[in-house]
Amino acid sequence: MEILYFSFTEDKFYEGRFALPQQRLYELLKTGFWDTQDQKHITYHELTVCVLPKGLVCVWLTGLGRKVLIGAFRGSVSDADFRRFYPKTDRPQMYRDEMAERPAEVQQQMKAGTINTKQWDDYLKTYPWQVAFSVPLTLDNFTMRFLNAEVTNYPLTPDLALHARALLTPQARAVPRSCTFYVRDEAGHAHRVRAKTFDEAQTMAAFATLHQQSPNQHLTLRVETDKYVKKASFVLTNGLQTIPLTRLPSGSWPRTEGVGVL
Repeated sequence: MEILYFSFTEDKFYEGRFALPQQRLYELLKTGFWDTQDQKHITYHELTVCVLPKGLVCVWLTGLGRKVLIGAFRGSVSDADFRRFYPKTDRPQMYRDEMAERPAEVQQQMKAGTINTKQWDDYLKTYPWQVAFSVPLTLDNFTMRFLNAEVTNYPLTPDLALHARALLTPQARAVPRSCTFYVRDEAGHAHRVRAKTFDEAQTMAAFATLHQQSPNQHLTLRVETDKYVKKASFVLTNGLQTIPLTRLPSGSWPRTEGVGVL
């Protein structure tokens, strides 16, 4: 992939030429995933590219809402001719206009020349973690959204049990942004448990803290509920310390919803 782009917050061009992971792309496209709505096997159909300050470029493979991070790459400053792309633009005025539209924190960084990619560097971090439930429940299906913009909303195969086991097994994953779990209790009643949006700062801090405390231990995002799944809360633990994930935006508290009896 070759790319050239203008960073408005830094008033400079970046360019890069990156070798995409060919074998991984081939395997992902060949494997595809299972469309549970239309009951057929489909695959990814586009690349999504995000350009960021300091030459950071992120690439995802996307299809029907499912999104997988392919890689993060770093370009270098380019001496591309501004007039070639913006022949009639007043460059200083454009920079001032862009600055005025940014949040106060970003404006301060722009003035000080301290724009960075720390936020996205944190988003891209992965930790070995799994999901678990405090009472016996059968996980039938799930949707997860992550801070690195990955989305898992369709299984890789029609085997939903295999799809569920993947989430119940420690794997390297980014910090979750939101989650929806479709579960059955011991009586066979079906429920939906979800956190519409986790508090970003609290969740990232919890993952970083517990991983730093025990780097060799996997983390567990545990859903605390009763056997009737009438209410739910979320905690993160490394087996030694547990941190409640309590701060969620208004209207986004963990909810449980009955969806009938199987």
